[in-house]
Amino acid sequence: MSNVDYWQSPLPKSWLEQQEVLQKQILKRERDFNMTPVLPAFSGHVPKELKAIYPDAKIHEMSQWGGYDSKYRSHFIEPMDSLFNIIQKMYLEEQTAIYGTDHIYGIDPFNEVDSPNWNEDFLAKVSNQIYESIYQVDAEAKWLQMTWMFYHDQKKWTQPRIRSFLEAVPDDKLILLDYYCDSTEIWRNTEKYYGKPYMWCYLGNFGGNSMMVGNLDDVDSKIKRLFAEGGENVYGLGATLEGFDVNPFMYEFVFDQAWDYPLTTDQWIQNWAKCRGGNQDEHILKAWDSLHKKIYKKHATAGQAVLMNARPMLVGTDSWNTYPDITYNNRDLWDIWTEMLKASHIDNAGYRFDVINVGRQVLGNLFSLFRDHFTQCYSEKDIDGMKKWANQMDTLLIDTDRLLSCETNFSIGKWIDDARSFGETEAEKEYYEENARCILTVWGQKATQLNDYANRGWGGLTNSYYRERWKRFTTEVISASLSSKKFDEKQFYQSITDFEYEWTLSKEHHPIISGENPILLAKTLSEKYIRYFY
Repeated sequence: MSNVDYWQSPLPKSWLEQQEVLQKQILKRERDFNMTPVLPAFSGHVPKELKAIYPDAKIHEMSQWGGYDSKYRSHFIEPMDSLFNIIQKMYLEEQTAIYGTDHIYGIDPFNEVDSPNWNEDFLAKVSNQIYESIYQVDAEAKWLQMTWMFYHDQKKWTQPRIRSFLEAVPDDKLILLDYYCDSTEIWRNTEKYYGKPYMWCYLGNFGGNSMMVGNLDDVDSKIKRLFAEGGENVYGLGATLEGFDVNPFMYEFVFDQAWDYPLTTDQWIQNWAKCRGGNQDEHILKAWDSLHKKIYKKHATAGQAVLMNARPMLVGTDSWNTYPDITYNNRDLWDIWTEMLKASHIDNAGYRFDVINVGRQVLGNLFSLFRDHFTQCYSEKDIDGMKKWANQMDTLLIDTDRLLSCETNFSIGKWIDDARSFGETEAEKEYYEENARCILTVWGQKATQLNDYANRGWGGLTNSYYRERWKRFTTEVISASLSSKKFDEKQFYQSITDFEYEWTLSKEHHPIISGENPILLAKTLSEKYIRYFY
């Protein structure tokens, strides 16, 4: 994304060599399937040290990103500078020699960072010269550009600036990804991107957050409207998801629309339910019909999480990355979960995934109720009540972790083992493990704005990280109350920040799966927690 100059660099040489081999395998398979791969081109981001070698080059320090220290800022060389073309030529010639080319290049010069100049003429020159730099190397070159920046900073990316940036490139040489159409369709606000080819994209999740979100009916109507009103420059449908195995049915639905299936959303969801075991049991069909009509009515937003995944607070949540709000009644989701569990003699992967996923969400939603009871007891100076609800919170975290630990799709153990498998030495394995832990929790530098951005409902992670934070929180709140003191939230955050960073350096082993049967366990938990719903 070129938002930061570097992080924990340099990468091990073995990583670069492995990625070259893997890239060649991926490209061969894509081409065998008659797919058109997209490879990167030079986007203008350079090391700040380049300025010392070329003092006259027009290199700009870019805006800070994500709360990272200023030393991590990226640097951008103006495409109008002759050095830009030199670098582009060297880059593309070397890349083509290794991987070949299919003539489409991904370039994103200002993704979540400010342009060094917002003058419309400057923006037009930037895009024109970026295109010219790839055209001079490859006469068939086309530029693929995300349009997230137009959504992310709408105040600065005004319509005149967007028009100037886009119209400086020939219409048939720029392909745009309308990045977050489940929320905002940029094509509708830009006269269909002023004639440039564009793809309608479904994002669906930020950071791989595990929340059950998506709006099937809204996506259906938007795609139908796209095909009716989007113009001849509609290039297709795409997905810009930030994590896999999160609400997978939504992506299946989006891509099915490319084939013009004459199905209503009700019919489509019934077909999907049959694939999840509903061809053998009507309880699954009924459950998915209710998920469609009652639960999946809101699109994904950045920073969603069940409260148990959030940094502890007495009221609300401390970060934009962990909003636990839901727009449905959790009792409805509970009824859907128990309806799923009425199915008999079903044991396929899809059914197990759905039982764990719905159970994870309904128990995670219930945690908010427990926390609020704890806070009420704190406000009433009810020590026994606080202890009771602290214990209930801890037990719920343990039970949720047990459920999640039944399958590899919800396993921190598999995530870490996969990361370590890239290492050829123990030092490399530890390097990859630290980064694997880091991206899910603190993201990068200690105490950035992106803490918990990629939170997940995963077994092992819930027990060793989220549960530990809440245990420390309830212990300290109760301790303060016993001493007739006000809980010092600021001091607590300092200590919990230290714990979070220490966890990323931990080498605690996490099994890939526990071996428990998720269906039997889910039934046990449904009996245990039914009293909070009926």
